[in-house]
Amino acid sequence: MSRLMRVAATIAATALVLGTAGLTPAAFAESAAPAATTSCASAKSAATHAAAKVRTTQKRLGAAKKALTKAKKKHHKVAKARKSVKAATKAHNTAVRTARTATARVKTACAKGGSTGGTTGNTGGTTGGNTGGSTSGDTTAAKKAAFGALLGLLGAADNGGSVPSLNTSQFSTLLNGLFPGAASALDPSQLTGLLSAFGGAGNLDLAGLTSLLSGLPGADALDLSQLSGLLGGGGLSADQATALTGVLTGLLNSFAGGGFSSPTDLLNQFTGLLSGVGGSGLNPTDALGSLIGLLTAASNGGSVPAMNLTQFTDLLDSLFQGVSSQLTSGQLSGLLSAFTASGSFDPTILTSRVGGLGGLSSLDPTTLSGVLGGGSLNAAQLTALTNTLTGVLSGLAGQNFAAPTNPLSLVNNLLGVLGLVLGPILGPILGGIL
Repeated sequence: MSRLMRVAATIAATALVLGTAGLTPAAFAESAAPAATTSCASAKSAATHAAAKVRTTQKRLGAAKKALTKAKKKHHKVAKARKSVKAATKAHNTAVRTARTATARVKTACAKGGSTGGTTGNTGGTTGGNTGGSTSGDTTAAKKAAFGALLGLLGAADNGGSVPSLNTSQFSTLLNGLFPGAASALDPSQLTGLLSAFGGAGNLDLAGLTSLLSGLPGADALDLSQLSGLLGGGGLSADQATALTGVLTGLLNSFAGGGFSSPTDLLNQFTGLLSGVGGSGLNPTDALGSLIGLLTAASNGGSVPAMNLTQFTDLLDSLFQGVSSQLTSGQLSGLLSAFTASGSFDPTILTSRVGGLGGLSSLDPTTLSGVLGGGSLNAAQLTALTNTLTGVLSGLAGQNFAAPTNPLSLVNNLLGVLGLVLGPILGPILGGIL
């Protein structure tokens, strides 16, 4: 009997071992996958709702600020309008904090699901492991999709929250303006793919953006709530602009062969370029002529001198060598008209021409209008003005131009040569200062 019991025990142990052997790590992963998937989906749903709340509160805050501006002009119910702005700001800040928390939860919840994706991914296999099943080709595709989408979000911020519709030529000009030579480093199918991702950015919510950027180099430095908020008319802080510049440059270098440097002023350059290619709804000729007029006034005691077409062409070429040959006679005439008109702008017209360049522009219409009254530009505003008009010009001409150094001095020197410097006394003084 004792012997029979021992045989039975051996058979039972063998069956247990054989049964357990069939449960591979992947099988255990499959049993855990439903819970991980549910957790990830729940986190993404919460993030989507949080992102919608951010956009809603952003719009309400914008409306409250507009109401305050109107109240100040009419000197009526200003205190009430201020309270509304304060309440809207508080609600928006709360929504942003909630969205950031939701985004962090998505990363945690969905990362757990990705870690069970397989065992061969780290060696380039097909099941992915910690990369959730992505091969090197998939990773490159993800980088291109993220690059195009991030540019699309910037486009939305400069176009009232809607991603502008660009053709391949316009997109190539935009790309080359930010990263000289980038378009020629990509084949037509790659450009088409980037343009598709650019246009598709308007459909991204916070959860989709989180998924798109997950695991990409530098993405952890990005505030996805701010980026998602660009679709609702939001903006980017200075530190986020810097972080985004680094991420975009890194992504481009990873799939376009490398060697591309970061834009010096991403937001203002992008604003100018988008306006120049006609992607912001503004007339680029009017915008550019106005900006050149303001730059000239800043170097000429607040005065925009009367010029003929030849003199204006000389002014353009002194700032951007050879640019006049890249523009049609109609464009040059249109620029001169806008340049001349800029000398009589009041703040309202100036805001519509310059303040309307886009949500990413750091140009301050109030400061710029002060230039026409003899005021000066600080270094930050001069840089913003120079980079923005350079972007508009590059977009309009379809060729990348570098921002001029010491633009006030260049303009003042040319005005001196043409005998158009304001006054026999002020001109030499300005020339000595600049």
